[in-house]
Amino acid sequence: MAHAVSVEWERNELVRELEHYQRVVDPLARRVLASDDPWEAYNIALEIAGAVADGMDWLPHGGQVYTQWAELTDLFDSPKLRHVAPEEAQKALSLAASDWLARSAGPSNYLAEWAATDFWLRAWGRPLRAN
Repeated sequence: MAHAVSVEWERNELVRELEHYQRVVDPLARRVLASDDPWEAYNIALEIAGAVADGMDWLPHGGQVYTQWAELTDLFDSPKLRHVAPEEAQKALSLAASDWLARSAGPSNYLAEWAATDFWLRAWGRPLRAN
């Protein structure tokens, strides 16, 4: 019985997490996709990371999701990545936002898989090198 209660609690937490993302992050991800300006997209991604950070004390995938959004903003402002053009960074960021919005509505492993994706590699077909 305890296992069934634990599984149900975990499922409820995942549903709650997805509802939070739908309400708070999805509108921002849509704005990333709508932006033609790389720096506007960057600022929106910072808002997303902040919105996730605000709920990390209860979001089951909050740490992973926050880290991915933060790493995407690093493409724009990391001193070790000065060679990355803002337009290149925006392409990876837009791919991440598009994939984010394509997730299923129900609980799944999608958030962990999304958070583990190398969007730079997917966008450009080559690994990112740091200088």
